[in-house]
Amino acid sequence: MYHELKLNTEELTKLIKSRQQLLEQLLNSQKIPQINGHLKIKKKEKGNEYYHVCNNICKYIKRSEHQLAVLLAQKSYDEKILEKANQELIILENIIPFQYQNISRSQSFTAFSPSLH
Repeated sequence: MYHELKLNTEELTKLIKSRQQLLEQLLNSQKIPQINGHLKIKKKEKGNEYYHVCNNICKYIKRSEHQLAVLLAQKSYDEKILEKANQELIILENIIPFQYQNISRSQSFTAFSPSLH
């Protein structure tokens, strides 16, 4: 079961615009570390081994170079977050303005699901 969620067009538009602003701020403020390559992790019995992969060359990262592994992991995370944020922003920008004054979750599901018409 679900609870009826009633939003009028104005409230829904306000929520969408708020989310858009948040995503735009994230996309504009995020700085991806400027380091080539990516991190590869090999699981071993006693822990993990970290490798820096750049131009198809895989180089072991020593414990003394631990900060490099951290930067590569952060770079990968940031790239994934920015990709998801960009995808969500595109979806929000393409939402068609609702034609309903008050819309419930079940009505919106039915309205935007062609197979249910």
